[in-house]
Amino acid sequence: MLLASAQKNTDKVKEIASQLGFAYCGISKAEHLEEEEVHLTNWLQKGYHGKMQWMEGHFDKRVDPTKLVDGAKSVVSLLFNYYPEEKYDNEDYKIPATIDDPTILTEIKEDLIKHNILK
Repeated sequence: MLLASAQKNTDKVKEIASQLGFAYCGISKAEHLEEEEVHLTNWLQKGYHGKMQWMEGHFDKRVDPTKLVDGAKSVVSLLFNYYPEEKYDNEDYKIPATIDDPTILTEIKEDLIKHNILK
């Protein structure tokens, strides 16, 4: 029963992401990323992040999302293609909600709460 409920929630989150125009939505367990921590450390030390100095900040939270959000159980990752191969008219092409659009974010949050996905 619990697995069926989790799958239902996963499907709902992915449906909302698709409706908002994201190309992909992945959901993973929120946990310390030990292997990725080593790779990120090496990547940063080699300077591959270029002028994106903000990548160095909050390192512990980048490799352990449970430190970013207390009690986090899942991480939702969204992909948006900024340069699609096919050009779309503005009316046909949806731009995902951004932090600058609090109305959309509020609607998403309310919908997720309504479906018992977000508490």
